[in-house]
Amino acid sequence: MDNGNFKISEFEKIIKTSSRYISRTDETLGQPEQAREKISLVSRFLKERRLSGEILSVFGEAKNPGLVYVELPQGTREFHGQAAQMLLECCLYDADGQPNERAWDRWRDFGRNIYYGTVEEIYHNFTSARPELALIFELAYRQLMSEASVLWWEQQPGAVRSKEPQVMRRFNLELTALLRPIRDKVLQKHSIDTELFEKLLDHGWNVEFDLESPQAVNFAPLLRELNLSQGMVSELFHLLYTEQLKANEEALWEKLGSSSFAKPEEITSMISGSLSQITEIAAREIQKVLIKRASELEVKLNQELADLQKFTSRVKKQTQELVMLNNGDMSKVVEAKLYSENLLNLSAKVTDSLMQFQRNLTGQLWYLQDLERKEKTLQTSIERCQSLQRMPLKDLTAMLSSHSREISTDLLKHLEFFNNLDQSIKRDWEGLTKNLAKILVEMIRQGLEQANIKVKTLDREAARRNPNDSHAAAVLIEMEQAQADGRAISGLIEEQGGNRAYHVELLIENYRKFLTEVAEPIMNFRRLASLVKLWPPLMTKDPPVLRQQELCDEVFYLSERLKRYNRCYSFVAQGAVLPQSSAVLKNDGEVREKVHKHFSRVITVMVYDIRGSSFMSSKLMNADKEREIKNKLGYMIAQVIRQHGGFIVKDTGDGGLAWFGDNAHETYEKCYKEVFTGKGLKLRHSISSGTELNILPATESTKQAVDCANEMLSMAEKFIQENFSNYRDWFRDAKEREILYEGINYAVLPPAFKSLFRIGVGISSGSSGKEVNLSLNSFGDTDLCGAAVNNASLYAAGKDPSRSVILLDHVSFANMMLNTERFTSLYQEQLWRTKATGIDGWESKLRDSLKLCDSVADDGSYYIPGKNYSIKRTGYQILGLSNTSKEASLRMEAGDKVAAMQDDGRFMDPQTKTEIKFVYEVQPQEKGGK
Repeated sequence: MDNGNFKISEFEKIIKTSSRYISRTDETLGQPEQAREKISLVSRFLKERRLSGEILSVFGEAKNPGLVYVELPQGTREFHGQAAQMLLECCLYDADGQPNERAWDRWRDFGRNIYYGTVEEIYHNFTSARPELALIFELAYRQLMSEASVLWWEQQPGAVRSKEPQVMRRFNLELTALLRPIRDKVLQKHSIDTELFEKLLDHGWNVEFDLESPQAVNFAPLLRELNLSQGMVSELFHLLYTEQLKANEEALWEKLGSSSFAKPEEITSMISGSLSQITEIAAREIQKVLIKRASELEVKLNQELADLQKFTSRVKKQTQELVMLNNGDMSKVVEAKLYSENLLNLSAKVTDSLMQFQRNLTGQLWYLQDLERKEKTLQTSIERCQSLQRMPLKDLTAMLSSHSREISTDLLKHLEFFNNLDQSIKRDWEGLTKNLAKILVEMIRQGLEQANIKVKTLDREAARRNPNDSHAAAVLIEMEQAQADGRAISGLIEEQGGNRAYHVELLIENYRKFLTEVAEPIMNFRRLASLVKLWPPLMTKDPPVLRQQELCDEVFYLSERLKRYNRCYSFVAQGAVLPQSSAVLKNDGEVREKVHKHFSRVITVMVYDIRGSSFMSSKLMNADKEREIKNKLGYMIAQVIRQHGGFIVKDTGDGGLAWFGDNAHETYEKCYKEVFTGKGLKLRHSISSGTELNILPATESTKQAVDCANEMLSMAEKFIQENFSNYRDWFRDAKEREILYEGINYAVLPPAFKSLFRIGVGISSGSSGKEVNLSLNSFGDTDLCGAAVNNASLYAAGKDPSRSVILLDHVSFANMMLNTERFTSLYQEQLWRTKATGIDGWESKLRDSLKLCDSVADDGSYYIPGKNYSIKRTGYQILGLSNTSKEASLRMEAGDKVAAMQDDGRFMDPQTKTEIKFVYEVQPQEKGGK
């Protein structure tokens, strides 16, 4: 809006999208770090092939990429699932060697009449919004069809599932054949290089693997197509990259020799599993460096231990002196003052002295215990250093190459080493092959021999087993794989006049082709595919509670982050591809800076008022009993405040004042000393000099105050329940008619009695020196003053005086929401409490939840899970109006009012031109969300 004015709901939205909650969901759901790494790897892949990587901007800014969501309209899965099922059945017939023309005709008729046109329309709709979105569409479409194929395969019998690799290969090629003409037609108008799609998306391979650790075994069928096996890939790794491995050995012992270590664990961490393999010579060199560094570290740690032991001796001596000094002081008290002073005064002094001694002694003992732990840690480290120096060469070699087998089949390592080798040999693979010809021939020969031996061994094992045995089936599958390996390797051997010719050139050529034209493109396709997520997620059963929480977080993230920053697309043939989200303020960034500056860390003031105190006093007509009752309740309240880290400034009997901040507890310890009298009463007296009262803001000061207030209300309700039976006894001298009934029921009590012991809590926040000041008053007592105290006092007395209430200002609200781990709207919480079953039920619930999240609630209501209370905008306070009482300045109207934020974080009312504070109410929720 103009002049920096905006609705309070827009301010609340900025608070939500700047909160710790959105930061956490951004890390877990948006995966920015992982996305950045994946985009970087794909960009490098494209650059090496001289292809532009600009199209990758669809995943967000280069500095902050992340997941992209594609929202599926109702019925999308069913429609495309039907298409996938028809196509899969056609491909299955072909895999069986029995092509079914009637099935293909049905597919083509369905495609020409309905399906092809729909896919083209959606494709065109995406690219009309932005040409680069062709990439998002194709990734989402392939994922949608892959998802449908998974469901189809789950319904097939075991005999059919064995054909899955061949069927899915044909299925994916058919999808490419469907998309390619549409792509060429749509993208010819734009400067999008379709070669990128051909390199990354148009292959027909269907490989499941872990992107973090892709292993050769996952690519076994594709390896066999290129006359390779998993075992040969491992052998080639150790053969081809000997020079790189040697360089790694040298780099390790140089790094070991030049690094500084504070703990033996740092040495162990550096060498453990750092090499794929190691020569004996290199192991001996590393052992020499290791012994030297471990010995140096042992000397250093021994010196630290000696210094620590000397220091521990001094602390023990100081502790003994402290005990002796206290014993001497107590002896003097008994000898000199036992009969010369009033016993009560003497008891107080002794108690004070003992309290101080106990505190000092406890501190010394904790200190000694900590020193003892450090000493044990140092001794353990010294023993580990000695163990490293005595480590046998065999154990060291095993430690250095502990992950050797994994690395030799890890295709990420293959690619890394391959690129280095390609540069070091200047792409002279022909020359390298000639130099290694004899070794490669032996590798082929042994590979074939090992495959044949494995087939014979498994054949004998399968013959001994019952065919119905589940393990027998596994053996047969393993035997089939070994046979397939043998047939693949046989493709490298040619019989020539009774002799065998081994095609080592083809072996190296196919290995290079596998890495650069098969494995690397598939990995980069999977990296991009992993950044596109379909929504709603496919639901196959009712999710457990933890999954439900994740889904709720996902709805929040989708609405508040992705839609807001255009990383959510709708899979539609007509209409907006980019769903409409609430407009971003023109000065959004500026407002966010102010929010973080003024609300992320604050000091929070809490004023509480115990309702009905004056009425109770007039009814009791017994000051002693009144003080007894108030002390009983006041002690309970004080305990709650202290447990939540609050500084209790004063207790007036029918109310009190406290503050919460980063150093509230420490400041209290500096200001007061507490002792117990002989009667068990707790006394506190000031020890403050008035100069050190520098109070600090905190990120969670409002959370502490609200949690404290919420518990105070619960405790007050419990106090009423436990003491209601005493009402007739407490008020037995009163003459009013309403308490003369026998067996009186609390529900029919007059309002004045119902308000007894209810608590009004007001919470207001600000900065030290501006809204809050802690200092000594004219009597020398610690006191709190400032606008935050006045506002909190007004809120504590406001609203309905007959019930407990917690009111807080928008500064407190912002501080709390910014630093809360998880929250949702109250209406969203009510929706999630409704029961949903089955796929359709959960999908409807998710869609309704997103609609609700996208809408703006005029009353600004939020629910805090775990704490089980809600926060609701309930009104506003106008400051500085003349001829208006404080009470009249508090308006309980929860509308979506317009205000202007100033540079100092204050809000101004455009109509009255005065400062305005928005007021929120914390409402405890009963179990079940009522």
